[in-house]
Amino acid sequence: MNDVLEAWGYRCALAFEPEYFFGVITQLPREGEKIEHAYWPLRTLSKSERYRFAIAFQVALAMHTGFRFVVIDEMDMLDSEGRGGLMQQIVTSGLDQAILVGTDERATISQGMAEAADFFMVSSELIEGIPTSSVARLHAAV
Repeated sequence: MNDVLEAWGYRCALAFEPEYFFGVITQLPREGEKIEHAYWPLRTLSKSERYRFAIAFQVALAMHTGFRFVVIDEMDMLDSEGRGGLMQQIVTSGLDQAILVGTDERATISQGMAEAADFFMVSSELIEGIPTSSVARLHAAV
């Protein structure tokens, strides 16, 4: 799994004895560097870093098991640049399918992303007291 995680800039370690430990390296050494990196407990990462690691771990698990499918919620936690980077990582990850969910209506879709994936906006409203949903296909920004 670390082979996949490394493409996202992470490594992880899991131990059960002498006590349970799940640690993460969030900054890999550059090629040729011999810096000693410590594994940090996952709880010590920032919320954003935990979110990005969780996505990378989900992709690594999906690839390792052959499932090759992920669902990622709260995309709007990331800024515009972060969302673009995440979508690029997803496109190049080798997954067969990914569902990315967010609520930010201001998000734009580049031409390159539109060619690599389909994007939809799901909207909800009450019509005469009845909850109603609609789905619209989004297109690349011109």
